[in-house]
Amino acid sequence: ENKIAFSQLDKVGISIGEDLKEYPDSLFKFLDHLTAANAMGSYVMAASTLVPLMDNNLDKVIAKAREMIIQGNVWHVCDNIAERVFGFATVKYFNQTLPYLRELLKEENIWLKRSAGVAIHYFNKRVRDREDLSAILLGIMEPYVEIKERDVLKGIGWGLKTTGKYHPELVTEFIIRQLKAG
Repeated sequence: ENKIAFSQLDKVGISIGEDLKEYPDSLFKFLDHLTAANAMGSYVMAASTLVPLMDNNLDKVIAKAREMIIQGNVWHVCDNIAERVFGFATVKYFNQTLPYLRELLKEENIWLKRSAGVAIHYFNKRVRDREDLSAILLGIMEPYVEIKERDVLKGIGWGLKTTGKYHPELVTEFIIRQLKAG
């Protein structure tokens, strides 16, 4: 089996997305065929393909990413799509993406719920100079830190860990609040 680096799949996906961004419905049909292969690389490329569509179709892109995460139904599909779509959207369209992250955390589907933590991880990895925004993201995760679902907790933990790497004082205050509340 030949393996292709994710960075190469990202380049191909972004290129396809750029070429077809004026035809989102056709592009979504293409993504349905691509992800039907249910291969890890197909989801990586599909998620990257959605990035160029965000400027004019954020609602549709978020909906498609949600659909693909549910379809994939496994951690690596969730994480690959969450970083590339929800994470990138949080970096580029912070205020518009916050309501989506809040909704993801309320979902019954564990992978959708996990994806919010993964998106927050991605944001903090890319935007290191906006402690104020990281504090907002910590706030939306706060009600979910004691969740019992292991896979969801891993996503939340990933978001907390990366926030702590770049803003240790925020996470220290967060933990103190949790201990006082508990």
